[in-house]
Amino acid sequence: MRSSRLPEPKGEWADQSDAVSCVVSCFGPCDLGAWVDFNLPNSDCQANIAAFLPTDEKERAEVARAVSALTYVSPESDAAIPPYYLSVGTNDPLVELAQVTRMADALSSAGAEVQVVIVDGALHESTFWSQDVLESIWAFIDKHLAN
Repeated sequence: MRSSRLPEPKGEWADQSDAVSCVVSCFGPCDLGAWVDFNLPNSDCQANIAAFLPTDEKERAEVARAVSALTYVSPESDAAIPPYYLSVGTNDPLVELAQVTRMADALSSAGAEVQVVIVDGALHESTFWSQDVLESIWAFIDKHLAN
């Protein structure tokens, strides 16, 4: 199902679908407003966030909301929501587990299929990856690309 906000495809590839079959997000921030307020231990992260957000508090909150994936998940959306695989480590200092669970709850409420994988003890990136995680991701992708 295409969003009514998108133009119909034209040209040589018009017969090819541009629909998203599935989404895999590993330790991805989905609520930037919460991320900005989260006490990040890495000053480089804080500086990177601050570099593209306005300094005015109200404007910063508006921009953070506008660039957050969570903002665009709604049961009222006219677009089909693809299946999501969301994963995060329990010791991730950059993306709180609560962000992932809020996103999963919103997606589920909007009727999407959601698989949440929480990696016990894992940090952001460094200790996150394992053979089990990779196999879980590939199984999810294989399941949804086979349709």
